[in-house]
Amino acid sequence: MKKNLLSLFVLVLLFLGISLEASAQEKAYVGYCNGSIATSATGNITGITGTNATINLAILLTKVQLEAYQGCQISAVNWGAPDASQLPESATGWVRHQQTGDNLSAGTLTSLKKGWNEIALAEPITITEDMDSLWIGVEYPQASKLTTISFAGETSPNGCYAGKGGKFTDYSGKGWGSLSVEAIITGTVPTHNISFITTKCNQSVVQIGKPITISGTIKNNASETAKKPVINYVLNGDVKGAYTVPKDITYRNSMNFSFEIPTTSITEESTANIDLELVWADGSVDEAPVDNVATLSCEMVNQVCVRAMVVEEGTGAWCGWCVRGIVGLKEMREKYPDRFIGIGVHNGDDYVVSSYDSFLGNYISGFPSCLINRDGKTYNPSFNDLENYYNTMDEVSEATIDVEANYDAESGKVQFNAEAMFIAGHTDAQYRIAFIVVEDQLPIVQSNYYSGGGAGTMGGFEEMGSKVKINIDDVARGIYPSPYGASSSLPSTIEKGVHYTYTYTTNMPKIANIENVAVVAVIVDNKTGEIIQGIKTEKIGALNGIHTVISPEARDHAVYNLSGRRVSADTKGIVIENGKKVIK
Repeated sequence: MKKNLLSLFVLVLLFLGISLEASAQEKAYVGYCNGSIATSATGNITGITGTNATINLAILLTKVQLEAYQGCQISAVNWGAPDASQLPESATGWVRHQQTGDNLSAGTLTSLKKGWNEIALAEPITITEDMDSLWIGVEYPQASKLTTISFAGETSPNGCYAGKGGKFTDYSGKGWGSLSVEAIITGTVPTHNISFITTKCNQSVVQIGKPITISGTIKNNASETAKKPVINYVLNGDVKGAYTVPKDITYRNSMNFSFEIPTTSITEESTANIDLELVWADGSVDEAPVDNVATLSCEMVNQVCVRAMVVEEGTGAWCGWCVRGIVGLKEMREKYPDRFIGIGVHNGDDYVVSSYDSFLGNYISGFPSCLINRDGKTYNPSFNDLENYYNTMDEVSEATIDVEANYDAESGKVQFNAEAMFIAGHTDAQYRIAFIVVEDQLPIVQSNYYSGGGAGTMGGFEEMGSKVKINIDDVARGIYPSPYGASSSLPSTIEKGVHYTYTYTTNMPKIANIENVAVVAVIVDNKTGEIIQGIKTEKIGALNGIHTVISPEARDHAVYNLSGRRVSADTKGIVIENGKKVIK
């Protein structure tokens, strides 16, 4: 009987000219997640979850994305509640022009469930040609101190805004994925719509003769599966090629990509311009082609700078697993002293630097964890993981930096002097310099979960007790003028080869022994948050003096180690070349 009723229903639909497939294509879920809801392990954000407050989540839909749906309506907000969450009494979905502005429309749902919740808007929002962007959000009173926020799929810079009490923080740097928040759009929506979510050149400068690495994220926003789409590229309007994405991309799913473009056609220093086009491999026409193109550029140069590996590790005396980071930073420092810079950022013990601890807490969700050059991800600070990163990291930077620091014991002031030089010019740059005071040989009583060997070997800690009195190194004592650096430290227009100096004076933070104090200087790209270069003084009052610019021509000259013995031109580490110390 049920089968006969279903058949009759389908016949009625066909008689009215309505197909089941067409009906499905009249609704689209537009956001940055992959249509999934995260597990309980994801999204326990320190400072947001675990507090009695109103939680707010948001994603930003750009003008390019909205153009695909002109004339359609945003009728609801889709919010994913993980199984681990304690459901609130209600949740409100909203649409705004500004992240914290007035609502264009909103709606509240009280019958919530674990899984997806469609929160209907009181008044649907029609997407018009003049809309530059729209914020899509959800807010709800936290039901318990263990509420979980769901992130899923690939991470998008526009898909990770979360906070409490009406304030937002961009969590895209964590690499957790994107918020399980979507706009539900109804109307005549595309059936073929793949798009670039992000695209970038992995290096802002590339040495002539080396390939350019392109990476990014593609998402399928429509019902038709994209079977191994193709990215066509054109270099400087002449050299053409194509990269085939290795897998199919199904509806609401995204995929990261990375490929290299040869640069044998470029023989002189110049700007490399790359045009990308995303196309369907089967020749299908994309119904929203505006987000299928991207233009990128990087500088091709003769000289390159060797990049330091700057690790900022969250640690604490109370954290028994943080022994892993103590060992990791120590062994990396001993094995790779020329390029590795480790900084222990403490939490919950005698060596906390509040501004630094709070900054790191925005990016790491557990201890021990670390940032590496603030590249947008978090890492395990074990020696093996750090060494693997070191051996595979991009060695090229576009800048070099030197630093000296002078301490006046009488006044208690410390003066930092930095000198930066870039091997490529920039306009509208947002580079900033920050200084970190670090100290070695500080006493601590460290919790040790490796005691007894049950958790494996860990640099000898397996033979020690559950509480260990030790001296630790690389402890952050202060960061100036802030973890983000000083906006006035470098100009917005950067000229190639020009040496820029920056001086900052402040009170020396609390230290135990000036003989064990050193200073780290980093250049932060405020557009990406990434550390593009770093350097560390040997001690206060000493200029580091290691110049990180390497010329390919110089490699042909005699090379000596620090003992004055001639070595191979391919020798790694600090060597003397053309009368100067360089890192290779």
